[in-house]
Amino acid sequence: MSFELSAPVPLSDNSEAILEKEIGETVKIEGDLVEVYEINRTVDFIKSGNYNSVALQFPDEHLADSGKVASILTNLVEANVQILADTNYGSCCVDEVAAEHMSADAIVHYGRACLSPTSRLPVLYVFGRLPINLHKLEKCLTIPLDQNILLVSDTRWYYAQDSILKSLKTLGYQNVYESHLKERIEPNLEEASTSYTIPGRTYSLPKSLSLQDMTLLYIGPDSPTLSSILMSHYSLVNQFLSFDPLSNKIVEESSFTGAKLRRRYALVQRCRDAGVIGIVIGTLGVHRYLHVLNQLRKMILNAGKKPYMLAVGKLNPAKLANFQEIECFVLIACGENSLIDSKEFYRPIVTPFELVKALSSDMSWNNDFILSFDEVLKLSEGKQSKEPSEVLTEESAEPHFSLITGKFVNSTPMRHLDVTLETADAKNNDSSSASIEKRGMRSLAVNGVYSPAAAFLQSKSWSGLDSVDEGEGPSKLYEGQSGIAKGYVGEGSKEKIQRDFGK
Repeated sequence: MSFELSAPVPLSDNSEAILEKEIGETVKIEGDLVEVYEINRTVDFIKSGNYNSVALQFPDEHLADSGKVASILTNLVEANVQILADTNYGSCCVDEVAAEHMSADAIVHYGRACLSPTSRLPVLYVFGRLPINLHKLEKCLTIPLDQNILLVSDTRWYYAQDSILKSLKTLGYQNVYESHLKERIEPNLEEASTSYTIPGRTYSLPKSLSLQDMTLLYIGPDSPTLSSILMSHYSLVNQFLSFDPLSNKIVEESSFTGAKLRRRYALVQRCRDAGVIGIVIGTLGVHRYLHVLNQLRKMILNAGKKPYMLAVGKLNPAKLANFQEIECFVLIACGENSLIDSKEFYRPIVTPFELVKALSSDMSWNNDFILSFDEVLKLSEGKQSKEPSEVLTEESAEPHFSLITGKFVNSTPMRHLDVTLETADAKNNDSSSASIEKRGMRSLAVNGVYSPAAAFLQSKSWSGLDSVDEGEGPSKLYEGQSGIAKGYVGEGSKEKIQRDFGK
């Protein structure tokens, strides 16, 4: 499937867009700022670490309170407190690069967080505390009392998880198991339990129970956190319910997730057909992102495809539309920012896990979905079976049937072409048609390897300025003007007028 752009799209945004940007509705904080933003815990964190400079990273919806929080902390600690906003990527990720530009020793991250492991600076998470109506939750929950429940909360409602647990047991639900945030609590797992992980969270179940026996109850509104947990646990649990504390409504999510997974599988098929794949760097702080980048690049090369690495900051359709020769993008980002709805984008955008599936010979998919970098690395290393020298041969370039186009597509587009350079004598002996054919083949190859990017360039109606013909001689040189713009030497003289106008 291809599209034609009527005009080139600018690589960078208009600078006025930043001033005109709508940051959404500001979250109204109810209660004392000292309690909501956990000032006492923050002070203990700064003093115990003996930090000299601390960056306070605020999302857009909490920027209204950033000045007050910074002022309170400045009066309580000796460290230099600085406000960090407008992060390069998602606000849920810790922006270690921007913090290091401010020479910060530590970061305090406010608001919703993806809890992706960081690699360089110590981080304190302050999620905030948004209200929840437990009576509304009790009224909406209608599942059988003997049902096993796995309780998972948005970070902004995690403080109320103990109260929610007590409320559920009061209703008669005795088999309730809660998840824990990785940054706060590592539960003491007993020998008779099995540990599992959710993006940024962990939980344990008795060995007598499996996830297929559980109903996952998520507390929080529709958000990237909910999407990532849905995609990773849809096929594992018996039922998936979400309660939105803002609207006080409960929704069964299972029916919607099946359609999402089918759309993601279609993207995997398009990625499999692609000959040129762009690796987009969507994070500079998540632990092991460089390992994932190098491993994916190696897998793309081993599959006989062409990789390009891109760092464009925050994604938007205009930026990626500049790279028309790239047929598919893979986004290396945290689990919550990897799931991009690519309907508005010129090309599909997949996750590292989906790329591994697309490049593997076994395209079977059991609805499992992996967002963790560590798990993706294990999976990709297991799929790494071929060397580049094995793939880039004509014998291995067997086409596969595309479910998207209904045609056969070459599995290894970057294959060797048997094209040799001609000597002057051979060129004279060859017919003109054969010579033209060989030159055309060489124009599609780089170092003897067929290049999909070169083929795309050849297919364009305009591919740059034409080279000067060999028979055309160089232009004549003329003496230019000298002086300054206010008045060049000889300007206005009779000789200059005659020279310029030939009079």
